[in-house]
Amino acid sequence: MSKKIKRNKRPGISSEIQERFNTAVHYYQAGLPGQAQKALGEIIAQTPSHMASYKLLADIAMQTGQADIAIPILKRVVDQNRQNSVCRGYLADLLSHDGQYPEAIIHYEKEIALSSKNKGSGLDQLLINTAIAYNNSGNPSAAINKLEMAIGINDRNTLAYYLLASTYQAIGNFDKAENYAKRSLHTDPLYAKSLYILSIIDRDFFSRELIETISAAVTAQRISIEDRVYLSFTLYHIFEATGNFAEAFRFLEIGNHLKRQTINYSFDRQAAYFRKTRETLSRFLAVISNEPSPPIIPIIIVGMPRSGTTLVEQIIASHEKVTAGGEIITMSQIAQSIMHAIYSRAPLDVDSVINADNLNKYREIYSTAISGLIDGNRKFITDKMPQNFFYLGLMKSLFPAAKIIHCKRNSMATTFSCYKTLFTAQGQEFSYDLQELGKFHQLYQETIEYWETLIPESILDIQYERIIEDPEAETRKILDFCDLQWDENCREFYKTKRTVSTASVMQVRKPIYKSSLAIWKNYEKNLGPLIDALAKSRK
Repeated sequence: MSKKIKRNKRPGISSEIQERFNTAVHYYQAGLPGQAQKALGEIIAQTPSHMASYKLLADIAMQTGQADIAIPILKRVVDQNRQNSVCRGYLADLLSHDGQYPEAIIHYEKEIALSSKNKGSGLDQLLINTAIAYNNSGNPSAAINKLEMAIGINDRNTLAYYLLASTYQAIGNFDKAENYAKRSLHTDPLYAKSLYILSIIDRDFFSRELIETISAAVTAQRISIEDRVYLSFTLYHIFEATGNFAEAFRFLEIGNHLKRQTINYSFDRQAAYFRKTRETLSRFLAVISNEPSPPIIPIIIVGMPRSGTTLVEQIIASHEKVTAGGEIITMSQIAQSIMHAIYSRAPLDVDSVINADNLNKYREIYSTAISGLIDGNRKFITDKMPQNFFYLGLMKSLFPAAKIIHCKRNSMATTFSCYKTLFTAQGQEFSYDLQELGKFHQLYQETIEYWETLIPESILDIQYERIIEDPEAETRKILDFCDLQWDENCREFYKTKRTVSTASVMQVRKPIYKSSLAIWKNYEKNLGPLIDALAKSRK
């Protein structure tokens, strides 16, 4: 809550409004977002032209996960003043942050048109924000186009070069990914995120001098923690590739420790919330809906992160009748809204939330969210959000015909793979501390067992190691469970052209290989806290 807001009085704004805005800023910086939101709402009601209030309202909504409060307000002001590109930009940013990418893109494109017409400054950053929304919506070609436009405006925009590198990496064009990562280093030789990409796709790039420079930067206080995290993981990759596991783990441990410092996370709080969530949502299983089943059948892929969920999705999504949905956040948003309605400060009666009418409403919300993703007339869509295992009762209630695939993997291999992965998305906060990681794995196992007791026929367990040993047999098992005929494309899944934005992007671009099965054993002597935590979970 330490974000600095400019308080300079603006022309045309009364001293009273300015003082009230300063009060809202004070509430925000003091960690009182609710009071700040209330004050900003009052300012907007009295002075609809006060743009700083809209901006701060959007910032608070993004940081507190309360987009539903700010989005309607921003939509109203945009509707009232369609030429206001500034406020439209706030709305687009908030929609994108909330995962509403198609609508965000509409507003971004309108803002681009207005900014180009008015020759506004900051157009390159606007193009970058638009590209990020296109990438997240599964349209890398449009993202690349916007990023190239941004570079055309500012050929020293390091972020644009990096995003081009990561986009090309996501679609499997590693030559271009390498090229753009290196071009970003022309303007910033120590640009941490680009070095991180290169540590994955071109480790020969790193000379002894560069490694020494990066090593010194990891401990340099003048460098941001985020950059030091990326540089630490970069060195982990480099030293592991050369077999220097002692140095590899040293930097891996540094990187995880630094990352953990940036996260406000409590395993006990998370475990209590998710236990209450699964028990609450399981009540939807008793709700009967008379509405016809939707024509689209979700294939829900869950499991621990790094358990093979991306590989399984790539195999299934190679089928001619399946659309790859990727990591769809809608189900978690629905679950959170249900829990908020029931357990908020002004709670609703459980029966007023868990009923057939709401079941139909939530199904419509989800169906609308995936409608823009469906490719042609395909009947199935994958939803590969690993931690949706907390919501399986709700998902099965919404879509009785849904197929649930649970990906399993050796517990040490899974958890260490989490620990050695620098996740870019939220939701993996447990993975940066060995003890917390072991405890979360226990919570995951406990939750899967809970659902397999309630809906055993609806869940197919797939063991990652068996896919590696006999991929065709396991692929046939998966397709049979999903009521899909054999498709030769599933055999050569690594040739399927689609965006893969998860940490498994490199693995699913190659035929199946076995070298990653026991990497953790090289670090066994360093993993005592994790081994102990997993042992306790098995007792």
